[in-house]
Amino acid sequence: MANWRNIIPFIRKAEGGLSKHSKDSAAKNPVPDGSGYHTNKGITWGTFTGLAARLGYTPTPALFYQMPDWVWEKIWKAGFWDAVKGDRITSQGVADILADFAWGAGPGRAIRVVQKVVGVPVDGRLGPQTLAAINRRGSGLIEPLAAAKKAFYLSLQSAATFGAGWSKRLDELEAIAKKELPAVAA
Repeated sequence: MANWRNIIPFIRKAEGGLSKHSKDSAAKNPVPDGSGYHTNKGITWGTFTGLAARLGYTPTPALFYQMPDWVWEKIWKAGFWDAVKGDRITSQGVADILADFAWGAGPGRAIRVVQKVVGVPVDGRLGPQTLAAINRRGSGLIEPLAAAKKAFYLSLQSAATFGAGWSKRLDELEAIAKKELPAVAA
């Protein structure tokens, strides 16, 4: 089964630190201190405050700006990895792509897209039928899921601003995911 910690170095490298880019959709819900910041290390203020009670921390601006590893990891694991049942996916590469998709587009959207790709009823919930279809496809799902993820991102209005960076990130993640594939003799 996939391990939630494997993709953390990739995400941390891709996300960086504080952001207040006005064209980011997260800009609609900034930290309420007038700073304009809305994202830290890839976690939006909305996600940070929305998961606080469930994950056992108090969502203050100071804690958001600090974003200690223990808070970041709780949010990543519970809010995104667990939301797509990453621990129950047999292909590490597929779990990484799906969890990263949930990270960027929300778990429901990521699940709906993977449901379309694997050909099960689309309801946005990752139940037994969806999980079984994902695991049947195994690492063969890496390319079609990565392609569907990229198509979704590039269809967004903000792709004009962020599309080149998103494409680079998605290509890098797909390459990482494919490293688990067995070599094919020529």
